[in-house]
Amino acid sequence: MATQTSRPTRRRLLYGATLAAGLVAVNLYLRIGSSAADVLPTAEVRGVVTYRGQPVNGGLVRFTSADPANKVGQASGMLDRDGTFQFHGAPLGPVRVLIDTSNRPAEDYAPWRPDSGRPKPVFIPARFADPKRSGLDREVAAGENVFEFHLD
Repeated sequence: MATQTSRPTRRRLLYGATLAAGLVAVNLYLRIGSSAADVLPTAEVRGVVTYRGQPVNGGLVRFTSADPANKVGQASGMLDRDGTFQFHGAPLGPVRVLIDTSNRPAEDYAPWRPDSGRPKPVFIPARFADPKRSGLDREVAAGENVFEFHLD
């Protein structure tokens, strides 16, 4: 009996090992074919977002290329508690920026109290989350870019 149950187990192990080896081979084949010339140019962006003088202490910042031919497309990062952001991979050239405070840490949705020990969440109007209505168009150059968004 023991040999009958071990045979299917060995067969499964052999199939699993063959599949894993095949996936590794495909991965290596794809990686060997790429070079530094194949990498799309991107930039690092960092900055700060304030609303009516207060740091926007949570949410998402997204840079989307305004050029439909730009293959990078978009990149995004989260706002820190002090209203700052920093991320790599932003598309070069003209971009549309959106800032969305509906995407926040879970504790920001609980009722805020002064004795809670956490900063009062700063929310901004929904129009800033729409890249077509935000009015936050910028130009991203190669290297490091610093942007300040003072919203009212």
